[in-house]
Amino acid sequence: MLYNIDFEIVSFVFVLMIYIFHIFQYNAENVLNRQFRQLELLTLVFIATDIASAVGISYYERVPRLINMMLNGSNFASLVVLAYFFAKYIKTFTTKNNEPASTPVNTVICLVYLVMAFINLPYGFLFDFVETGYVHGPLYLVSTATAYYYVLYSAFMVVLHGREMETRQKVSTIFYVVLMLVFVLIQMFIIPNVLLSGVAIGIALVIILFSLETPDYVKLQLTMNALEQARVDAEDANRAKSEFLANMSHEIRTPINAIMGMNEMVLRESEDPNVRFYSINIRRASETLLAIINGILDFSRIESGKMEIVNSVYKLKPLIDEIVTMFYMKAEEKGLDFLVDVDTSLPELVIGDDVRVKQIIINLLNNAIKYTPNGSVTLKMSYDVLAHDRVLVKISVRDTGIGIKPEDKKKLFGNFERLDYDRNKGVEGTGLGLAITERLVKMMGGKITVESEYEKGSEFSVEIPQNVEDWAEIGPLSRENYMEEAKSENRVEEDVFTAPNASVLVVDDNKMNIVVAVNLLKRTGINVDTATSGPECLEKIKNKHYDVILLDDMMMGMSGKETLDIARNMSENRCRNSAYIALTANAIAGSREQYIEAGFTDYLSKPVIGKDLEAMLKKYLG
Repeated sequence: MLYNIDFEIVSFVFVLMIYIFHIFQYNAENVLNRQFRQLELLTLVFIATDIASAVGISYYERVPRLINMMLNGSNFASLVVLAYFFAKYIKTFTTKNNEPASTPVNTVICLVYLVMAFINLPYGFLFDFVETGYVHGPLYLVSTATAYYYVLYSAFMVVLHGREMETRQKVSTIFYVVLMLVFVLIQMFIIPNVLLSGVAIGIALVIILFSLETPDYVKLQLTMNALEQARVDAEDANRAKSEFLANMSHEIRTPINAIMGMNEMVLRESEDPNVRFYSINIRRASETLLAIINGILDFSRIESGKMEIVNSVYKLKPLIDEIVTMFYMKAEEKGLDFLVDVDTSLPELVIGDDVRVKQIIINLLNNAIKYTPNGSVTLKMSYDVLAHDRVLVKISVRDTGIGIKPEDKKKLFGNFERLDYDRNKGVEGTGLGLAITERLVKMMGGKITVESEYEKGSEFSVEIPQNVEDWAEIGPLSRENYMEEAKSENRVEEDVFTAPNASVLVVDDNKMNIVVAVNLLKRTGINVDTATSGPECLEKIKNKHYDVILLDDMMMGMSGKETLDIARNMSENRCRNSAYIALTANAIAGSREQYIEAGFTDYLSKPVIGKDLEAMLKKYLG
C-alpha cells in the first residue's frame, strides 16, 4: 500500500516557512517566544519523520526492518515529544510572569515513553515489520494514549486557569488542542493511507503565530510581566519598610520610654525649682522627638494604605479645650498671642474620627507657631449645615508669620519638603506635618486650602464633613480656664488612682523598662511583681494570682504572644481570667488590632505615660 504523503509534504514546506518567518519577524526572545520556536522545530521533525516512515512502510520490502523500525519509532516519539512541549507551552501561560514551567510527572512520562520506543526496536511490542508488512504490537495504543494524555492535560490547564488567561490565549490553545485530538484520531483509525496530522498542527501553529506571537502582543506581555514584577518588588519593598519601621519604632521608643518615665518620676518627686525646670525641658524635648517619630510612622501608614479612618461619636468641646489648653502655653513661651474664635453653636456630639481631627488641628497650630517669630496665631472654628444630620466643620489657622513665597506654594504639601530652607534651617521638623494633614483631610472627604503673603503671614483652612449625633451647642469657652489648666502642667497631679489591694505583674526583658513601670505605679499603691522573660512569667502565674499582667511582646527568646498562648492553655495558670495588656514599643498601624486578635485584653504602646498607664489599670481594676 502506497501512502499519500502530498499533504504532509505541503505541510512541511508550510511549517518551514512559518519557522523562517518567525525567526526574521518575531524575535522578541521572551520565554513563550522561545518555546513556540521549539514547537515549530518539533513540528518539522514530526512531519519529516511522518513522511519518512510512510515511505518506509510503503516500500517495506526494499527497506531493512531496522531502518523501518527506527523511522516509525522516531515518528511516534516525535509526536509524543511535540505533545509534551505543547503541554509545557500551555503550562507556562499559567505561571507567574510566564516563567518556564513543566511538571515532574509529565517529564517522567515522556522519558519513559522514549525508553520504550528505543526498546521496541528489537522486540516490536509497540509495532513491528513482518513478511506481510507493518503490524501493530500489543502495546500499540500506548503511543497514541501518551500523546493524547499531553493534549488532554493541556485542555485541563486551559479549563483550570481559564479566568487567568486572556481570550486570545484561550481561543488559540483550544484550536491547537482540538485539531491535535481530531486529526490524530482520524490519522490513526479512519484513513491511515492519507497523512493529515501535519496539516492540522500547521494550521494550529498559524493561529498561535498571528494571535500570540505578533510583536504588539509580545511587547504587551513583556510590559505586563514587567509591571507585575514591579508590583511584586513594590510589595516586597513595602513589607521590608514595614518591618524596618516596626523595628525602628521598637528600638527608638524603648530608650525614650526610659527617658520619659524616669523624667516623670523626677517631676513627681522633686520640689527643687531648678531640677523641675530642667525636667520640664527634658519632657518637652522628648515629646518633640516622639512627635517626629510619630510623624514618620504616620506618613508610612498613609503611604502603605494602612492608615484607617475610624469613626465614632465624640464631643467637640473637650477636644477643643484640650487643644487650646496645650497651645496657650506654647504660644506664651514664644511670646505670641493665641487667639481663639470658636462658634458657640457648634454641635456638641458629632460622629467622626476625633483622633485624626485633633491631629489635623495640632499639625496646623504647630506649623503656625513654628514659623511665626512674633505677633499672633488665631484658631477659628465654625460650621455649615449640609443636611439634617450632617455638618461641614470649618477650621482655620491664621498666623502673622513669615508667609510663603508664591513659587513655593506648589511644594507646600510635598513629602519631606522644607520651604525657604536657608531662612528656616534652624526650625525643627521633618517637613511631613502638612503632607500628613492634607492626606488625612482627603481621607475624611474634606479639603484644605492656603492663602499666604510672604513676610506677612498665612492662613490654612480645612473643611471636614461630620455627622451630627446631637445638635446641643458646645456653648462659650473660657480663656481663664485655658490659662489655668495650661499653667497647671508644672504642678503635681492631685487626682491619683489607687488600688492597694490589686496585684500587677510587669514582664519585660529590658530592666530599665521594668524600673520605669514599677516607679510609675508607685503612687497607686498597687502590689507590683516583675519578670524578665516569658518562662519566668509562666512560673509566677502558676504560683500567684495577678489582676493584670503587663506583658512586653518583643522579648528575646519567648515573645509576649508566645507567652500568652502558653498561659491561656496552661491548666495550672492562676491568672486565666486576668487582663493581659500588651506593653510594647511597636506602634505601627494596626498593632492594636493585631494584639487583640492574638488574645491580648488590651494594648498600651511605649513610651508609657504615667496617666495613660493609670487609666488603663483603672479600666480593668475598677
